[in-house]
Amino acid sequence: MHDSSRMRSRTTLIIALLGASFLTTAFIAMRALLAAVYHRETAVHVIRDYAGVAADEFVQGAEAQITYYGCYPIAQKIAAGETVKSPLVKRSFKISTRGGPNSDVPDDLAPKLAQALEDREAIVRGRSSTYYLPLAPRMDLPETIAGIELDPNGFAHYFDNVMKMRRLLPRSIERGRLTNGNVFVRVSDRGKTLFTTPGAFDPTLGVRRDPEVHLCFDLRRE
Repeated sequence: MHDSSRMRSRTTLIIALLGASFLTTAFIAMRALLAAVYHRETAVHVIRDYAGVAADEFVQGAEAQITYYGCYPIAQKIAAGETVKSPLVKRSFKISTRGGPNSDVPDDLAPKLAQALEDREAIVRGRSSTYYLPLAPRMDLPETIAGIELDPNGFAHYFDNVMKMRRLLPRSIERGRLTNGNVFVRVSDRGKTLFTTPGAFDPTLGVRRDPEVHLCFDLRRE
């Protein structure tokens, strides 16, 4: 149960919050593939598989960047009494894990707090906001933790880090000729674009991970 909760919490940050889109535009890449395969349908399936690999890598990389390099150290500083200013943080608040009063906890988080603490769920989505709690599976709860209401407008830096630091397509694909420079990514939150790379998309080659999440991949050769 804890393992499945951990996996859900690792992807919820992207899947439930970002409202991003996974699509691919690959006209030039498709022509190259069509030279090696007999049917366009096969080529489309191959490209969609490539896009799926890139999509998964981007989601995992973005989750790690935002959660471990962004939210976790911020929450630790807040819990220690430091004043922290970060584009990731709309507001922060202290949480008693021993059943004490939690008057500072936002109204849309409060009904879900007890279950989140029990399940050690790091990412909790309220009606209009998403919250980060410094929790991990099977951890012993301290008496007090710091919660963060996340600001999606602060995510772009971490998405950019993913594109710079993490190879989205393995070298075994197309003999390593497809790099992150061939991948178009657009991340949006409730219709507002948070991050995009140069390119365009073709919805006929779309890859989705959630009804709210579509990151776009343009597998084009340069």
